[in-house]
Amino acid sequence: MFSKRRYDDAVSFRTLTRPSYPGPSVGSAHRHPAHFGSFLTLLFTFTHLLYLRINNHSFIIFTANAISKKNFLN
Repeated sequence: MFSKRRYDDAVSFRTLTRPSYPGPSVGSAHRHPAHFGSFLTLLFTFTHLLYLRINNHSFIIFTANAISKKNFLN
């Protein structure tokens, strides 16, 4: 069962073992989620893949036009 004493011990242990680092205070921690870096990485990956897909699409169109023009010339 959930006991308040264990919760208090865990909270005090967490505050004791929390590393001290420069940055936002602990009170504003809910505004900085833990996986924000992963979110940025996913965002960058998806935008990069979208850019590559658009670039690849235009490259395919360009090569198809070049091949068709070459075939028409011959």
